[in-house]
Amino acid sequence: MQTLYEIGGRRIGVFGVPAIGCVPSQRTMAGGLDRACVESSNEAAMLFNSKLSSQIDALGKKLPDARIVYLDCYNGLLSMIGDPAKYGNHPSITSLFFVRLIICFLYLVVVVVVKVLKRQ
Repeated sequence: MQTLYEIGGRRIGVFGVPAIGCVPSQRTMAGGLDRACVESSNEAAMLFNSKLSSQIDALGKKLPDARIVYLDCYNGLLSMIGDPAKYGNHPSITSLFFVRLIICFLYLVVVVVVKVLKRQ
């Protein structure tokens, strides 16, 4: 981010890590017969995200004319995985569905962030 700032970047968004314990490969290899999300992997992602968010806040204070924001894709994505019917999908989540879900979610986040940053 320092390099982006040095070459003129002033509005920077940084995505956190999604619920990696819920990706199909993790659910298949370590999720048991139910293919449940792997809690230890999700806990690691949450820990990383909390540290990343803190570092982004600290960097934002060092670069006062920059607007650096942390973009949480963990909670929204976990909500979509936990209750896909709420978002218009059948409860059986396939690999292709998961990929589409991530792409749609990230697209929506980027659109919202761009609109927020344009207002400032």
